[in-house]
Amino acid sequence: MSMKSRRFVTIILCIIFVIIGVLFLYNFYKHIRNNNTLKTFFVDSEEAEQIVLRDYMENKAYFNEVAALLLNYSETDLRFSNDSNVTPTDLTKNEYFYKNNATKSVDKLGYDVIAKRHENGIYFFRFRQPFLGRGLMYYKNGFCPDYNEYITKYIPITEDGWYYFEES
Repeated sequence: MSMKSRRFVTIILCIIFVIIGVLFLYNFYKHIRNNNTLKTFFVDSEEAEQIVLRDYMENKAYFNEVAALLLNYSETDLRFSNDSNVTPTDLTKNEYFYKNNATKSVDKLGYDVIAKRHENGIYFFRFRQPFLGRGLMYYKNGFCPDYNEYITKYIPITEDGWYYFEES
């Protein structure tokens, strides 16, 4: 292979590498921006706990109303989310739930995924990172660690079934 053809192949490979890099960075930036991950990515456990506890204490009525709405659904795996990538059952089509003032208020606080699991478990995710979720959870009859093996930390907030949680 001549020197010119080697240089041409090298330039083409460099251009392809740069294009792939730019596309990767663009998609990574878009993902961070769409999921509000940038502002929550560097929050440590203690700070996240303080934020979640403050949100709960200031907005108990909203959290209780949303939990009550979800407990009335018969399905055991429901999620409301403003991120379509994590919505297995789309509650946004349910006008009453989606347009409910409590749901809107909780969403505005940054709890962008609200999930129902195991009949009476309601999860409000405030901080989501690739392998870590943090937020509030409500269990009607108290949380039992056997219900969710992914919960790595849970702290009771009140005696009526509310907990701060971390999930991996």
